[in-house]
Amino acid sequence: MKLIEKNVGPAARTMADGLASAQSALPDTRSIHEHIAAATSAIAPTWPLDQFIAVNPYWGWANHPMSEAAAALTTLAGTRLTMPREWFREQWANGQLTRANIEAVAREQGEAHRVDEIMRQLEQPASTVFRLPLITDLCDAESEPISGMSWTSLVTNEISQHCAAFFDHHQSTWQLQTASGLLQSWREQLAKNRGIPWRSSSAVLRSRLDSMPAQPVALIGAALDALGMLESGRTDYLRSVLMGIHGWAAWCAFTRWQARLNSSDTSHADELLAIRLAWEWLLRDDQLSDALPDGWAAGWAVVGSTRARVEDTERDDWTLQRALERGYQQPLAQSLCASTRPETDKSPVVQAVFCIDVRSERFRRALESVSPTIATRGFAGFFGLPIAFAPLGSSSTHPQLPGLLAPAYRVSERVVDSSRGNSADIARTRTDALQWRARWNRFRTAPASGFSFVETLGLFSAVKLLKSSLRSTAPQGRWDDDAFPGNVNRALRPDLPEAT
Repeated sequence: MKLIEKNVGPAARTMADGLASAQSALPDTRSIHEHIAAATSAIAPTWPLDQFIAVNPYWGWANHPMSEAAAALTTLAGTRLTMPREWFREQWANGQLTRANIEAVAREQGEAHRVDEIMRQLEQPASTVFRLPLITDLCDAESEPISGMSWTSLVTNEISQHCAAFFDHHQSTWQLQTASGLLQSWREQLAKNRGIPWRSSSAVLRSRLDSMPAQPVALIGAALDALGMLESGRTDYLRSVLMGIHGWAAWCAFTRWQARLNSSDTSHADELLAIRLAWEWLLRDDQLSDALPDGWAAGWAVVGSTRARVEDTERDDWTLQRALERGYQQPLAQSLCASTRPETDKSPVVQAVFCIDVRSERFRRALESVSPTIATRGFAGFFGLPIAFAPLGSSSTHPQLPGLLAPAYRVSERVVDSSRGNSADIARTRTDALQWRARWNRFRTAPASGFSFVETLGLFSAVKLLKSSLRSTAPQGRWDDDAFPGNVNRALRPDLPEAT
């Protein structure tokens, strides 16, 4: 049994210490559903660019102490949350890290007697960074699937390509059939993939894919059983598997968030986990020339003791980190306490409230600089109605609120100037125009058009290219309004017909 290591250290002894006890451990009563829920809940969601929200990628570990979460991430993903020792030495050299702050933190932790020992750690190499191996790591130790590429990279790339096609929002010309779901569409695509150097034949691969359970939860359970994963190691193993494809796992967490806003709990997270675990199962049977190393599954069963050992080896790193933070916080707190607002008997002429946001900060400062009679305030909130806007005659819907929330109202459009047409006529005009635009876009982006489109129709775009090259101060309208001739869109006004 081997660890995937960056540095070899004493933490490697943990598996051997708990191996015998893990092999004799009896499984508890937790179901596979609980293991999956615990694994997927550790992944923080990520939002698309048009609704982007900054989210700490380790948000799923917020209910754990930082040092404990760091040890878990080190063990499961090889991730370090503290800075390297070399960096701490640089902070010591430039005076940012001081003995006084190290002593203060050590006293808070009840380790005042270890100050000299902690100081000596500045001259020592960094603590061990390692993680428990997945099947892909074991395959990498035997061979490369393609020259210069590891099995871990290949699997990640294959999953990423499939997810990119499955979750595509009409950006690509050729669409993947998604009606069967993420898991089933992956099985169909993998069975046709001829670019993976399996040792077995394609017929054997298709037979094995067909024999796997069709439902994601059942497939995950069957794979864990086939890999001999003990009950006590299943949650951590599933977490590590998901961290290997963290980006798409975060996207699936976003789809779950959106579903819950609509009082549902449907998500693709289970299917993604099943796909990644199926790769582990397939590679174990196809690529490993021998059986799994002795103690591989048992090592996952005692990951708790491994994590405790890692947390102990990182203890001094966290002491140095807290001492450095203390040195930053003290002068900052003093400057904040010393600063006072200018006293004035006059009420401000203008008082504006801004959202607490880095994008609003520059506007707030600029506004205050105009006059001392202008005052601003910060507020953590959303200044608007929870609405989604659906233009008349268009199938698109535009949420007009932060991505953390769900629209409570659906706003459409109504006609206020009947001389320009009634609602049905205007809706038909926009629908027809948008449909023709969609057909034109499909034609000019078709594979065959790449060889002849510019040569035959390029001159017709000369006027448009010239206008785009010239500076224009005209306000830009909505994409949906471009479908109207003249100023027909001026006949429309927002309408709030119903709550959703």
